[in-house]
Amino acid sequence: MMGQVDENWLWHQRLGHINFDNLVKISSKNAVRDIPKIKKPKNGICDSCQKGKQAHAHFKTKEHHTSKPLELIHTDLCGPMRTQSKNGDKYFMLFIDEYSWMTWVYFLKNKFEAFDTFRAFIKMIET
Repeated sequence: MMGQVDENWLWHQRLGHINFDNLVKISSKNAVRDIPKIKKPKNGICDSCQKGKQAHAHFKTKEHHTSKPLELIHTDLCGPMRTQSKNGDKYFMLFIDEYSWMTWVYFLKNKFEAFDTFRAFIKMIET
């Protein structure tokens, strides 16, 4: 059989780490079926709750801001995918323009096509 203190913490966790003051109210009003009488513990600090309230580190602000289209392009090669496309493609290559967020997607059958795709993309944006 579980002790009263352990059961208090179990119900705290079951109800999404609810505040113990609210948990005591729920218990006293029998708002939840089969909930026992809950008492606020003397040490009411839950590790998970405490970690959840910690301040998160902020991302650094960007040092470089683009001022025109195609000045900075992000790219990613993804794959192989478990399911290939109807055309037999297992990879895709993504290009995103930092300034306009214009996106291009190229589908590839093999990973070794990536370099030629990159060259073709560069040639396309230069014209």
